[in-house]
Order: sequence, then C-alpha cells, then structure tokens
Amino acid sequence: MGLIALASWRVALLLGQRWLVTSGGIESGIPSDSIDPEQSGQVLIPMIPGVTLPLSHMVYYLLALFLSGLVHEMGHAVAAIGERVPVHSFGAFLIFLYPGAFVDISSRNLGLLTPFRKLRVICAGVWHNAVLFLIIWCLLSSGVIDLTFSLVGWSRIHPHDGVAVANIAQGSPLAAFLPQSSLITRLDDTPLDDGIDSWNRFLSGASLPNARQNRKGFCVLQPDSEAEPQDCCEISREYPFGKSHNESISCFTSLLEEQGNPARFACLPSIHTLTKGQRCQHNTDCDIYHRDGFTSGNCMVPYNPELNAKLLRIYFREPEWMTDSDDDKMVVFTGDYAEVWNTVRVGVLRPRWSFIPATLPLMVDTILRYILSFTLALSILNILPAYHLDGHHALSAILTMMFSAGEGNGPRRTVEKAVLMVTSFLMGWVIIGSLILVILGLY
Repeated sequence: MGLIALASWRVALLLGQRWLVTSGGIESGIPSDSIDPEQSGQVLIPMIPGVTLPLSHMVYYLLALFLSGLVHEMGHAVAAIGERVPVHSFGAFLIFLYPGAFVDISSRNLGLLTPFRKLRVICAGVWHNAVLFLIIWCLLSSGVIDLTFSLVGWSRIHPHDGVAVANIAQGSPLAAFLPQSSLITRLDDTPLDDGIDSWNRFLSGASLPNARQNRKGFCVLQPDSEAEPQDCCEISREYPFGKSHNESISCFTSLLEEQGNPARFACLPSIHTLTKGQRCQHNTDCDIYHRDGFTSGNCMVPYNPELNAKLLRIYFREPEWMTDSDDDKMVVFTGDYAEVWNTVRVGVLRPRWSFIPATLPLMVDTILRYILSFTLALSILNILPAYHLDGHHALSAILTMMFSAGEGNGPRRTVEKAVLMVTSFLMGWVIIGSLILVILGLY
C-alpha cells in the first residue's frame, strides 16, 4: 500500500479539477495566465505553480495536497483495521517541498482476504476522497461558510451593493489608495449590481460599458490644439501612457465623431476632468460656466487606442471605522484591467470591526476549493486501472472474483494476468499521453 500513497501524490501534483480556475462565491481574481476551461473544453487541467497557478497560492496548494492525500491514506488504514489487517505504520513525508502521506499494510494478511474484502480495503482511499469532495461541495454550495462568518463578526454584502475588498497584493499601485474592507460600488459608469459577477465581467472585458451609443463622456473646454502640447496623446506600444512627462494629465478624445468631423484630442488633467466634469453624451449637453458666462464645451472620454493602457475609475466607500461618511470616493487607475483583476481580491463578506481580518473568509474559501479539486482528482485518477494505482489492484481483485468459479487454476490465472497487464498498460499510456498533450498545450 505504500506504492499507492506515492502514486496518489504524483497524480495530485499534476492534475486538478476545473473549478479551481473559476471564481467562487467569496473571492475572485483569476490569474491571467491560467487556462480557460470553457474555451479549451478540458475538465482536468495540469496544476503547475507559476504557470496555471499563482505562486502566491503555493501554501494553499501544498496544504490541500497534503490533506487530500492524508484522507486518502487514512481511508486505506481504517478499512484495513476493519478487516483485521495489521497496519505496520502510517505517516507523512516531504519530497522537495511537496507533502504526502503513506500507510504500510501487511501484504501477507491482505492477500489472505477474500477478493471482495480485499476490494473494500483497496477502494477505501478513493471512497474517502469522494466523501470529502461531497462534504466540501455541500459546504460551499449551501452557504454554510458565509452564514458561519456572518455569525462571528462579518456582514454579508447584498449583490446589488457591490463587492468588498478582501485583499490587495503587495506592490499594487492601488494598495495605497484603496483601503482593505472598502466597498467597491462602481467601475467607471458600470454599477456592480450583480456583485462579483459584475466585477468579473467588467475586468475580463466580457462586459463593455453597454453599447457605444449609451456611453457617457465628460464636458470639458476644448483647448487650442496649436497652443497646447499633444504629447500625451502620442501613445504607442513603446509609450503606452504617451510621451508627456506630466503624470497628472491624460489623453482625451471626443466621445462621438460628429457628422463628418474628425476625432478631437486633448491633454487634460486626469483627476479634475474625471471627478469634476459634467457627464454628457453629446457636445450639445455641455454648457460650461466659464469666466463671464456659459460657453459650449466638448464631450470627451479617455483615449484608448486598444492598447493595454486604460483609465479606470473605481468608486468605493471606506469601512465604517475609517469614516462617518457614506459618500463614494474615487481612485483612478491607469494600466491594464488584468492587473486590477489579479491584484485586488474581492468578496461578499466584510468585517464589522477593524480588528477582524478581512482576508480570513478568502483564505478559507481558497483552501476549501483547492481541497475540493485535489480530492476529486485523487478519487477519479487513482481508481483508473494503471500500474501502481488503486485501480490496478481493484481490477485484479475483480478479475479474481470473476474467474474464481472457472475450471482450471492455471488457465484462469493466465487470462487474469493478461487482461490486467493489457488494461494497465493501455490506461497508463492514456494518462501519460493526456498529460503530455495538455502540458504542451500550455506553450
């Protein structure tokens, strides 16, 4: 049975279930380099730290791997004790930072059992992993986790109210301006009416700000293009933010091209324009008070030449212990939306008091989803009839039961060994070939 433990560890190291790469109820933020299972059509994907998994999840990865393997081996041990088979040893090991578990069952006593009783011991590890999967799936699907946190100091946010900031990665430019536990209510002109779903759709590009005709711009006074420098609008891949050395200005362009008129460009102060500018959809909406009276303005929006550099207005409310005001504040982010998606983790639970860690629900949800993935991978893959996996030993016991009523011990054993050898050989190559094809698909 020691070989079973090692084989289980190897399988869990390479594969995980698809739910790991989809956003859950408590948290979001999918690595940009992860595989999209909806596009690839894969159910099982390789779990490679730094490639399909963020390195920041290494602790979750290893802990889930260890707990899933531990439950698997405990299943074998419990079943062996129930069948009165001696268990010589049981423990854990660490190989190159990767943990695992093992159980050493008396092979002699195991071989003396009837095929059915032997099958119970062999399949116990897979069965325990399947039960663990069902328990965690029920916990995540039923809302029990959210309810438990709500009873001990967290409040659940209604989806129409937005999302709570659970954690911001160190080094993110937003860390200094977007407080943890803040409530994000809007991204640009898009309210987060569906909570995390709205957050994911907007930042992934799946939901642009409605149709072009429904977009809104900002009323500004059009500066004289000959008198004002336009270097901030000279945007290219080499200069994604323009060639201007003034970081407080950004390039704006006319919202809609008027009848036959070319698009207008202007370098305008970013914060003032985005926070003080009157909202508009046409130039006719812009009557700006200037000096001695009203003058017509221009309806303009931040310029985006379909490069990674974009302006994003994030509207948020600070946690109650930081302010008494319910007014929304705004922080302007310039860069790639994927950076916000990857560095700002949001959820539906918000601490009521400052001393409660905002990241705890996120951590619990993440580790449970990793365990959910690994324990299912162990349950499915270890029951396959490949060499040194549980399925190999299970198939041997099943064949013994099938041929036990046959005539002649010699021919029976020959057929049994032939079927076992061919099946295990073919299944082993299917597993290896599938892994190679999937890993090659990453590159």
